Amino acid sequence: MTQILVPDVPNVSLVAFYGSKDAELKSLILLLQDCIANRLGSKFERYSLGQVHGTIIGCEGLQTEKGILSKWFLELRNESRYIDLAEFITYIRNHDSLPMVVRIGGYDLTIDYQFLSRNQHPYARSFQFQGNIGVLMGWEYKNKQILFNLHRLRFEAQKFNLLHKYYKKADGVDNDFYMRLGILNGKPSDAEITKLEEEIRGLLTEISPLYVLIDVNSLSFIGFQDSLVPVETTRVIPFNQVTIDNLKALYP
Repeated sequence: MTQILVPDVPNVSLVAFYGSKDAELKSLILLLQDCIANRLGSKFERYSLGQVHGTIIGCEGLQTEKGILSKWFLELRNESRYIDLAEFITYIRNHDSLPMVVRIGGYDLTIDYQFLSRNQHPYARSFQFQGNIGVLMGWEYKNKQILFNLHRLRFEAQKFNLLHKYYKKADGVDNDFYMRLGILNGKPSDAEITKLEEEIRGLLTEISPLYVLIDVNSLSFIGFQDSLVPVETTRVIPFNQVTIDNLKALYP
């Protein structure tokens, strides 16, 4: 029996803030990118402002005669499932947690937020290099509490045969709203990286927290030809303009 392979690229994701952003979010991204570039120089390649985005959930799949085969169910759980795009679109459009407000920055290491991300305090996770990628993170925040609606949205997407790539195990949790700021081209020392991470986290603690609103107007489906999702080659469908036909056309 031939094993079907679903390509990493080209493929599809549901994202927030791809392309246009409000002035405050732009300013924060540029501030942090400048700080990294000032320390690392040519070892850091920043993403363009349009390229920076937050992934809600990867929607990767492959068009087949039976429908769009779900990549992560196949690869992580060895299950052949077919994505129900129509019901997933309806689910997002009517989701009871949208709009949600995500807080970026302002997480104090001395405060217990009753929440850990990958067993780490939000302060430590607010900025990290993950492999060669500089990642900024935030979480839905209301009444001085971190809420879990982003995890719930990702988890419930399984009803439509979409599996979040970090949910290999049935009890997986990923509540992080993350944005990639750029990639490392060179090889800074571990000491350089640790020092820079702490500097960025300190900066995020010192400045006023940024509260960003995620609603259907900030969401898009993107069809990416490159895992770095440059604006030059990425096809974008704003959520409020999506149809089954134009979304299917993004799939390989």
